[in-house]
Amino acid sequence: MGSLQMVRRVEVAALALALVSFAFTSAHADDTNQTAKTSPDQPKIAAGQTWTYQNTDLITKAPSDQTVWTITEANDKTYTIKATFPNGSSALDVYDLNSNGIQYNAFKYSPNDGSGMPDGAKPGTTWKRSFTWRNSDKGNGGKADANGKCIDNEKITVAAGDFDTLKCTVTLQYRASNAGPVIFQDEITVWYAPEVLRYARREYVEKVRGQISLHKLEELSDYDLSP
Repeated sequence: MGSLQMVRRVEVAALALALVSFAFTSAHADDTNQTAKTSPDQPKIAAGQTWTYQNTDLITKAPSDQTVWTITEANDKTYTIKATFPNGSSALDVYDLNSNGIQYNAFKYSPNDGSGMPDGAKPGTTWKRSFTWRNSDKGNGGKADANGKCIDNEKITVAAGDFDTLKCTVTLQYRASNAGPVIFQDEITVWYAPEVLRYARREYVEKVRGQISLHKLEELSDYDLSP
């Protein structure tokens, strides 16, 4: 994807991370540490569902604003989600059902950006993915790697309520070629809440040639899962 793409993902269009088929280990699980699937009667990703997030810039401490995410199209393999920003602008992202990014505006990833978690993820789950990225507007692209890990179950409180979550991190490193230096790096931490089909909190750090260029926190303030 490239950090430029992640800027679009966070600032203009989107992580990482509505994991519809994702399995969740309850924060109150017993010592057997069994993985509990979300309830079969729980809503699935569908067109018309919305999530509103309160955004905080952790560098400037500027007053927060809101981004509204709306599913515009969904099928048994992918979904398209529209991000609407305070200034009235919007953008479209395409994900697979594990929330791996496939396209963010002009950026495309093959086979995907690896930012989503695998099925059955629980504390201790790790994953590594390699992919290619291309910016069709500028005609450039390169290679990238994703490295993720699920850390622990956490109960968190945000404006939308209290949620049992699975805390996971993923680092994405982008190069212009296989052996080239890392140009951009994205470090994403998500607190995924199965009952809302998406993250209840996400912290995002973008680095350009090793220097932090963006540090942002998103917290769920409202949602509507009715299609």
